[in-house]
Amino acid sequence: MSFVIFNRQQKPLYIDWKKSAYIDNSVKLNYWIDEEKMTSTEYYGSYLYNGPLIKPDYAVGETVGIKKSSNVKVERITFIPPKSKSFRSKFYILPVIFCKLMAPESYEVQRNDDTRKKTIVYEKSYENNNSPVVFRNFLTFSYSENFESEFYVDNEFYLSKIMEMERGHFENYIFEESNGIKQITKDKYGKPNLYRPFRKESSFYIFIPRGGSVEHRD
Repeated sequence: MSFVIFNRQQKPLYIDWKKSAYIDNSVKLNYWIDEEKMTSTEYYGSYLYNGPLIKPDYAVGETVGIKKSSNVKVERITFIPPKSKSFRSKFYILPVIFCKLMAPESYEVQRNDDTRKKTIVYEKSYENNNSPVVFRNFLTFSYSENFESEFYVDNEFYLSKIMEMERGHFENYIFEESNGIKQITKDKYGKPNLYRPFRKESSFYIFIPRGGSVEHRD
């Protein structure tokens, strides 16, 4: 779960991560813990002897090792200057391999990758009171570093729908035909272009192992 905080004001903004939390189905998870993180850098090098021949069973060698470490205090208060932003990413919304879809509705449609074929799409809708995933992002802000006065933002979200389908229906390559030859189109970085009609900024996607799908699991 990632988010960006943009300070639109003409004055600095402060976030207290100790007084902020990610709340997963009513369970509070901390953004900040009073701890230090150790970072270390190590280098080891050896030198090749390139002198006169040495008698058997004799050897010349030299190895140098350098290790440097430091402790860094985890930041509790984040300072955001005016007209700038801060990015945060820490927790998984659904930290499992796949979500079992129980008692879904199903319907048959034409496959997006091959309209001559049909495929089954499974779908289950939820409300806030029965959703399997409900999470909140509670943040504490202040315009002063000593937090003399605070204000809060508490955003709540829930999983409103799960859809399960074949990968070929979810995404497929975009082709173009030139001189009678059909080829996959690519972007400016050389990656294949994909048609993804179900993708939205408010959705997330997981690959389900075949044994975990509605059709194949017990």
